Amino acid sequence: MLRNVIRLRGALLPLSCALALAIAGCGDSGGGGKDTRIDGGNLDTTIDFGSDGPGNDIQPDITVDTVGRDTTVDSVRPDFGPNEGGTGDLGDGSPGDLGPPPANSTCAAAQTVALSTTGTMTTVQGTTVAALDEFPNIDCDPQSTGASNGPWPGGQVYYKVALKANKLYNVSATFSGWDLAMYAFKASVGCTETAINAACASTYSDAIANSGSENISINSAAAEDWIIVIDSYAAQVSGTFTLTIEERDPPMGTKCASPVAVTLAGSGDTVFTGSTQGAADEFANAACGNANGPWPGGQVYHKVTLAANTRYRIVLDSGAADMAFYAFPAGTQCTEAAINTACTNPTPADATKVYNSDNIASIGQSNVESISIATGGAAEDWVLVVDSFSANVSGDYTFTIKTYTAPSNTTCAAPATLAPNTPVTSNTIGVADEHATIACGTQDGPFDGGQLYYRVTLAAGTAYKAEVLGDFDHAIYAFPAATQCTAAAINTGCTSPTPADPFNVYSSDNGSTLVDAAWIKPAAAGDWIIAVDSVAGESGIFTLSVNAKTAPTNLTCATAQSVALATSPVTIKGDTSYPNIANEFATLACGNANGPWPGAQQYYKLTGLQAGKTYTIKVKQNGWDPAVYAFPATTQCTEAAIETACTSPASDPNNVYNSDALGVADEELKITPTAAGDWIVGVDSYDTTPDAKGSFEITVTWQ
Repeated sequence: MLRNVIRLRGALLPLSCALALAIAGCGDSGGGGKDTRIDGGNLDTTIDFGSDGPGNDIQPDITVDTVGRDTTVDSVRPDFGPNEGGTGDLGDGSPGDLGPPPANSTCAAAQTVALSTTGTMTTVQGTTVAALDEFPNIDCDPQSTGASNGPWPGGQVYYKVALKANKLYNVSATFSGWDLAMYAFKASVGCTETAINAACASTYSDAIANSGSENISINSAAAEDWIIVIDSYAAQVSGTFTLTIEERDPPMGTKCASPVAVTLAGSGDTVFTGSTQGAADEFANAACGNANGPWPGGQVYHKVTLAANTRYRIVLDSGAADMAFYAFPAGTQCTEAAINTACTNPTPADATKVYNSDNIASIGQSNVESISIATGGAAEDWVLVVDSFSANVSGDYTFTIKTYTAPSNTTCAAPATLAPNTPVTSNTIGVADEHATIACGTQDGPFDGGQLYYRVTLAAGTAYKAEVLGDFDHAIYAFPAATQCTAAAINTGCTSPTPADPFNVYSSDNGSTLVDAAWIKPAAAGDWIIAVDSVAGESGIFTLSVNAKTAPTNLTCATAQSVALATSPVTIKGDTSYPNIANEFATLACGNANGPWPGAQQYYKLTGLQAGKTYTIKVKQNGWDPAVYAFPATTQCTEAAIETACTSPASDPNNVYNSDALGVADEELKITPTAAGDWIVGVDSYDTTPDAKGSFEITVTWQ
């Protein structure tokens, strides 16, 4: 099961207050006088737990302890100390006062940020700790649609930046361990709640996550000042962040009449990368007959000439941005009605002619869309469109144009030959289903899509993993080649043994575009048939491999596999799905809000790191959800010691010691050691479910 991030909205109470409510209520109970503790010359702005005595301040104070709020804003936030005596909240507590609010805690005092003069990126480190809340009702939703996840009554900080004319600015705020919101507006609108709320209606981001980034785009038509605000959904939620402002040229191809030209590669796949950030919407009701439309987001058009008599599969990957993808012949008129007709799939359905795609992506899951085009006897010009369901959804994307041919191994009686440890790429597009009732004794079936069969020779006593990953919801199953080619016989042959044996799991259907894997450990040498199938008639391009596997030996911190960093890059391959791998540390989280990671893990000891160099460690998954962390090899192999060592320093982009992006996503670390030495990298996961284990590739680079 893929993970989603959930954030509860509403009133938040600290634990001390929650406990107090069960005993005697929570608030000032000092009677008819004002608070006895003065902070910096001003009255408290927050209620104390119990007559200014021990406890946490949690809410606005009252003038006479019974009604009303203080009229004088306090200059500091209260501490969390056990004593309110001495000099007041300016230093009497433990672990201590939050200190004075940041200087840019009000709109009128926004901190000026100068754009970089040496590159396209400008970075600012900031904090909302102790920040004041100036406008508690800001939600960038003046029509009260509820779409923004606001309001944001937390303390906020403001940044003022002079943007250039005719430029696109991508603004991101990265954070960990708390949940921020970000919005922006033209400085000329002024500093009132009503004006700001209207002005930020199309430039806000609040994805509801305890780590990651919020992102907005500003398309600056004229040179003007903008205000960028970091806020949060509750007064008790604050933290540090990194604000990055990237300057780009605006996207091209935002109109149907002027698409971006794409030229096919001379051989192999054609890969095109672009962005919809800053793009305006042209046709708000474009839907192509797709039930998940319309797509009123900003879009980019691309024009490509496709060869005659060729089948194309075009796959869009837009990362975490939930986009739609559609195509129509270039001769189509540039009107909404004409485009909607041309990009609607033909009737009757034809898997080689699928002109639109909009899979609703889960939180944290990479968004993949695919369309299929089959050309006739002459070359054809087509327009490919990347769009989205909302004006607030945009981002970078990559689409890959692949050609494919009709396969011949579509029946059990005519399988293709496959050698172990040799991957093969093929497709099920337009393939007819041979047996509609195959389920292999599981609840995942029946597998009623078109299927391909492969025959492979396996050695006795060796564990093999048959693994498939493609751009559609595929399934995989295996059975002895001596099995008769009937639905009943295949169903029996691909049913896993009883009692369950993790080395003999003959079928898999994990859903979505997750990896599917079957395990086979034959008692006797012989041939087996591997079938790639699907449910609900889905089809696409896939890569299949059948690999011999041996038990990994690097399953504990103390037995980490040594890898020398001699010449950049260094690549390491591993697999956490080998049966019966035990978890070493069940509650390890490295301070990451998406932990802990009780799944199977493997460790690698990177030797020869040099002081002052920045090492980038990328972990590429193969259709599953990993986590990765790093710590000095001198760390003791205990959970407590590793937990401390793999926790990242605050707001240091060159020292990121752990990563766990929710969903099927690659991970990245950065290490800049202060002294030469060795480091250990662990590849782990949040669970033991099929989507939380699999094969991976680590790439370490440095300069």
